[in-house]
Amino acid sequence: MMTDKNKLLNEHSIIREEPPLIPEEPVKILTKLGLSSIKAKVYLALLIHQDSDAKSLCKQLKKPRQPVYQALSELQEDGLVEKTLAKPATFHAIPVQSTLQLLLKRKESEMAQLEKEAAAQFRNFEVDCQAAGGAAPSSAGFRLLAKNETDPSKSVYKLGRAVADSKKSVMCLTTARLFCQIRDLDEGVWRDAVKRGVQFKFIINGVEDMELRLHPELCSSRCFAVRFARSGQQACVLLVDGKEVFCRIGASLDSPVLWSDAPEFVALMRDYFETKWRMLGQR
Repeated sequence: MMTDKNKLLNEHSIIREEPPLIPEEPVKILTKLGLSSIKAKVYLALLIHQDSDAKSLCKQLKKPRQPVYQALSELQEDGLVEKTLAKPATFHAIPVQSTLQLLLKRKESEMAQLEKEAAAQFRNFEVDCQAAGGAAPSSAGFRLLAKNETDPSKSVYKLGRAVADSKKSVMCLTTARLFCQIRDLDEGVWRDAVKRGVQFKFIINGVEDMELRLHPELCSSRCFAVRFARSGQQACVLLVDGKEVFCRIGASLDSPVLWSDAPEFVALMRDYFETKWRMLGQR
């Protein structure tokens, strides 16, 4: 049975029990954003006790000297902690909002790099598989592309990759606005393809004429031609090598894109394009 004295001591210890110095949730968030656990705790401790010296931080965190000093050094390199030249030297954390912006920007940069590396590796993997006699990736027939596959800023941009890998021809039915947007993003890809002998044909709907503002290499190339149509749908159709077709259902880069390699559909779109091309050439 607990004595009155023990009971009193126990109650006293409960009353005096303090919450942990560093809340757990902010530590988890900062570690998800790329900081190690000790760096997150040191940063948060400095937010609570600005202008602390390293010795005080060790006491507050109940951590050995070496990991705390190492964390302080790395946080300074990251730009999240600043050091005041004094004796002893003191440290203070930059504002939370600035820290989150820096860490998120770094995370976005890392993800973009990873996306590029992954796309390149799997592209090489597909080529190696086919060279080794493996089956080519199965065709989907018709597929509505994911948003990142239609975004020119992404490394998995399927339309740009198709043009970059083209062997014979690229036919594009588009609007003046889309042409200018795509030109600004992909003109380098066009130039490389033209040097390989790929034939480009553009039909620009909705205008009788316009200033194309193309690189001189494209202007002088026999492989690159543009015709204008005064009327037409506000959409974009891209045919590559007569094997696959992309239909952008709308007049902006944000519009959804339907992809197909179904032979009948590709042939239908190719015939439509070539018929319109011939008609425009007769004007």
